[in-house]
Amino acid sequence: MTEEVFIKYGNLIKQALLLMPLECPGAEEDYPPSDSIEAHRLIVEAKNLILPLAEDGDVQAMSLLGNLYRSLSDKSDLKLAYYWTKKAALAGDEYSLSVILDMEKEYNDYIEYS
Repeated sequence: MTEEVFIKYGNLIKQALLLMPLECPGAEEDYPPSDSIEAHRLIVEAKNLILPLAEDGDVQAMSLLGNLYRSLSDKSDLKLAYYWTKKAALAGDEYSLSVILDMEKEYNDYIEYS
């Protein structure tokens, strides 16, 4: 992954995080629905930026994609997080290996092992 792509990905994620509501009851009114829509659009753009690289075997992109899916709240995203993080771990990424071990302990009920 080039440094330019890595920086663009990071900036997209940072912008999305700034638009997401805090996990604090009552804070939702400070974030209009349009912010959530824009945050989702930025996350999709970030995913689409690194997905082709991950599919082509870029280990850093695989790890980032796993982290992105793990940060989302849907259980189907958790399965994709496991898939990409495991691919990165099998390709030699030590961070992804430690994440996989934690995921297998924490999310055993949601992950289908392959």
